[in-house]
Amino acid sequence: MNKNCILKCIGLMSGTSVDAIDVAICDIKVIGDSKVATENQYEIKEIAFEKVTWSETVRNQIFQCFNTDVKPQSTTSVVQLISHINFMIGKEFANAVISVCKKHSIELDQIDIIGSHGQTLWHNIDNNGKVTDTLQLGDISVISNLTGCTVIGDFRTSDVSTGGQGAPFASIFDSLILLQKNYNQAIQNIGGIGNVTILPSTLQNDKMIKPLSFDTGPGNVLMDWMVCKLSDAKLDYDDKGNLARSGKVIDSILEEMMNSSYFNLTPPKSTGRELFSKEYAESFYEKSKLLGRSDIDILCTFTEFTALSIAQSYWDYSPVRPLHRVYIAGGGCKNDYLLERIQYHCRRLFGTDTIEVWGHDTLGFGSESKEGLLFALLAVLHIHSIDINMKDLTGNQSPHPTGIKLGKLSPGRNILHLLSKVNN
Repeated sequence: MNKNCILKCIGLMSGTSVDAIDVAICDIKVIGDSKVATENQYEIKEIAFEKVTWSETVRNQIFQCFNTDVKPQSTTSVVQLISHINFMIGKEFANAVISVCKKHSIELDQIDIIGSHGQTLWHNIDNNGKVTDTLQLGDISVISNLTGCTVIGDFRTSDVSTGGQGAPFASIFDSLILLQKNYNQAIQNIGGIGNVTILPSTLQNDKMIKPLSFDTGPGNVLMDWMVCKLSDAKLDYDDKGNLARSGKVIDSILEEMMNSSYFNLTPPKSTGRELFSKEYAESFYEKSKLLGRSDIDILCTFTEFTALSIAQSYWDYSPVRPLHRVYIAGGGCKNDYLLERIQYHCRRLFGTDTIEVWGHDTLGFGSESKEGLLFALLAVLHIHSIDINMKDLTGNQSPHPTGIKLGKLSPGRNILHLLSKVNN
């Protein structure tokens, strides 16, 4: 392994909100020679980040698959629809790469490797909280052939196939890149679903306290659904949380939502639209309407639910006390009111007014680019044949003491040059 090798990478991600395709371009250098992923062994320099809008046709087809109560057109079977979307998502991802590279005057043959998460269509969890299967679409062969670049993808199935939750993967980035000496941190991502990595300060190392990661519950998914409904589909999200700020919480509804069985599961655990679904939102919407409450009050309640479920999960499961800082990444970082409520509940639960909630960009990485950078990093770990120990992150049960390798490869026209660059 050439430990001084710098790879120019692209990370691709689309979350459960399906709001856009994240494209992060970066240089990544492996500065150690360990064959097991280890903290402080990787340098990441972010070059560019863009959010590329989905074509409305493909986005609608993705949501058609999400809505299990909606049947495809009579002339199209479910299998046909999924097969078609798999290729169309791959094309959308490839076109996003091409357009962002062009915008930033980067030639495609300068890109060494692409890491693509794809679009999660289904993440199946049984009644005991075990993930039995997961499906991300966006064929990596389509991406590699349209861009000419080597692509690594299908990361989550590697973890699920060996007993892991397949999520949250942001914890890999957090535990390798973001450890701090003096602070216990919660690194919270708020996309459609929320996930957190609790990072003990490095001063806790003598106590052998390891990072803990899990999905906290809903992120933007319920709030976005409610905003779309109250605006007759004119709005996609609550800008800065200003709409929710003007409402009042429906206490009885909030209490019932917080009684969801998911919150009683112990980490590692994961969830998705399969639980916090359109049907879930509709049921609490109808209950709220029976109480005579306004749409704005319902949005306020959904926002409070997201904030409280995040803070409560820290209190219930954080392996360290006190918690010093919370850093927010993902689209939710733009919701000022949501962040205020997270900070309020953290301070209330932990009994201190010193917990600060900040944007992820204060750590040196963009609040929205993190997941793209994560999948670029995973592609680099794959091509360097570096194992990742996922046991403490996702509950992975692999018998191999060094962990597992994540992802599969679709070679681009640059594959021989890439392998030579990595191995020399």
